[in-house]
Amino acid sequence: MRRKDKFGRMITFPTAPGIETLPMIMHSEEVVKGRISLEKMVDVLSTASARMFGMEKKGSITIGKDADIVVF
Repeated sequence: MRRKDKFGRMITFPTAPGIETLPMIMHSEEVVKGRISLEKMVDVLSTASARMFGMEKKGSITIGKDADIVVF
């Protein structure tokens, strides 16, 4: 649910610290070192997260879904 302040501006909520670096760290520390596969990393960071939060239009690159792509 989106909220606005008394001036009509969108109220933003703080996110988890370090979320910007999570894909890079997870890749270097988990995928490169052979602890998990690249496919598992993608699942954990996008597909499963979207499913967990009920975001039906997110989490995969298919027709009819939002085209949110991260390149790192």
